[in-house]
Amino acid sequence: MRMYTLSEISSLLTKASPTKVYSMQRIWSWCQNEGLRYEAIPNAVRGVAYKPVWIREDELKRFLQTKGFGVEAIFSAAG
Repeated sequence: MRMYTLSEISSLLTKASPTKVYSMQRIWSWCQNEGLRYEAIPNAVRGVAYKPVWIREDELKRFLQTKGFGVEAIFSAAG
């Protein structure tokens, strides 16, 4: 199962919606306030700037669907 960092999610959503910018802070807010589940990234993984967390692809898709995003279009473009 693929895991996505806040940065990757921010980039995916922003590319899929050219009129909006989805910041890492917004994604983190979804984790804190709206129940988007995340996991801490183990210490062995380096290079995460904002928060050392990642989100499972299936959890992310399920959450985005409840928010009304076109999940298939977002993830097919990510390829």
